[in-house]
Amino acid sequence: MLLHTRLISPATSLPWTLSRAGACHYVDAGTTREFNHTVIKDAFRGQGLSAPLIKAALDDARGVGKQVIASCSAVAHFIEKNPEYRDLLRSEGM
Repeated sequence: MLLHTRLISPATSLPWTLSRAGACHYVDAGTTREFNHTVIKDAFRGQGLSAPLIKAALDDARGVGKQVIASCSAVAHFIEKNPEYRDLLRSEGM
């Protein structure tokens, strides 16, 4: 298994500040990406940055063909509120 930290880079369409504001942590195993932690640094909290961070991380997972396990409650909540990402969730039988 590989442990990765997803930092949003300035090359994305998100504001450059977000690249320094937080990260989504995940583990890749085969065709699955398990998101286990999302963090926004204290100085950036309360600015609504977790949603664009999680969106970019999920878009990246989709782009590389990964199914998602949302162990992180923030990622699970985001997917619940944004049904267009539900197709990424790995089904229980896999």
